[in-house]
Amino acid sequence: MNQAGKAKAEKSQRKIGYVVPGFPGQTHIFFWRELAALRAIDIDPRIVSTRPPDARIQSHSWTQEARQRTNYLFPVSLPELFGSILFLLYRGSRLWGQFRRGLADRRIVRVFRNFALLLVGAKLAKCAEREGWCHIHVHSCADAALVVAFASLLSRIPYSMTLHGPLSDYGAQQPFKWAGAAFGIVITRTLLLETSAILGKNMPEIIEVAPMGVDPNRVKRTSVYQPWPGSGKILLVSCGRLNPVKGHKELVEAVAVLLGLRYEVSLRICGQDELGGDGYATELQTVIESLGVGSAVTLLGAVDEDRVLAELEQAHIFVLASYHEPLGVAYMEAMAMNVPTIGTNAGGVAELITDGVDGLLVEPRNPEALVEAVLKILLDPAFAQRLADSGRDKVERRFHSGVSAEVLGRNIQGSDTVMNC
Repeated sequence: MNQAGKAKAEKSQRKIGYVVPGFPGQTHIFFWRELAALRAIDIDPRIVSTRPPDARIQSHSWTQEARQRTNYLFPVSLPELFGSILFLLYRGSRLWGQFRRGLADRRIVRVFRNFALLLVGAKLAKCAEREGWCHIHVHSCADAALVVAFASLLSRIPYSMTLHGPLSDYGAQQPFKWAGAAFGIVITRTLLLETSAILGKNMPEIIEVAPMGVDPNRVKRTSVYQPWPGSGKILLVSCGRLNPVKGHKELVEAVAVLLGLRYEVSLRICGQDELGGDGYATELQTVIESLGVGSAVTLLGAVDEDRVLAELEQAHIFVLASYHEPLGVAYMEAMAMNVPTIGTNAGGVAELITDGVDGLLVEPRNPEALVEAVLKILLDPAFAQRLADSGRDKVERRFHSGVSAEVLGRNIQGSDTVMNC
């Protein structure tokens, strides 16, 4: 390509800041997929994160590439700190009124914290101007969203947010974060209703529902799914970070019941706790040993996407018994792999799984219901096959990673005219 062609191609791609806290974490494969989908529609996302996550939970094959592409806001060097202070003094004087009106919490600890985040926002604003971004999108509504809101006020570059869970999980000062956004994205209709009721007039004028998704061209089987034939070994697979809210304890208890009923069942769990195996993993292992199911339950730890897909390829059933799940990429991956899927009817999972059509839903914290659901699939091969096929079909139609990228790209195009992008 000649120089003119290169210049034209660069001009056609809108540069945006793409902010994800703790990137790349063990559950961040959705963001990696969305980044690829954004590039496919001529958006050039520049990845920004707070700080790298613990190396013990970085399991993906693309982790090294992701870290090399990511601009980390912390730690802040001394020259960067002085630069942020000068930038803030130069740009911030005309904005103090907005800061004060928007941040109503006057507790001394919060004031100092906000000032620290304001300095980081100045660092982000300088980066945005230097690289020529036309928009900043943040996949969080916690402190990272506050940093982005500050950066937007300082640079006048519009920003937006995606809400991935209940608003209560993301801390204080939500009205300030949302009121200044050009638009917002919420991953489920359930979350949208909850958030609208809380924020009221502080909601952006433009708010859309766009689920997380998977790449069906990548997440697919290499062999035909085979239901359990009625005898022999049964393989259950689960995938999710090791945390009590994921319901792994109840799933292990269900396995103990199935073993007591003389089913030759084994369970393999992909995922690690936040401390790299020194946290909830030790508690879960104690539960496994106390129930005497150590030979049937395997904790695989943090594993990459290829390993997850390989485990799903062999599974008869996928089960994730979360107490509350905003939506659940792990469910989508299993469904895309034509594996009959069992989830819980808590949170937004029912917007992904239609009970009895493309998966089964049970009450959370209920090992007996898990046993019943597993047996319903095992003992009816035709039903298992219908769930497998219907699950794949739904993901292909409604839960692929291009959905969120299209919504994000369309709204950026509508909101970035001020920046002439």
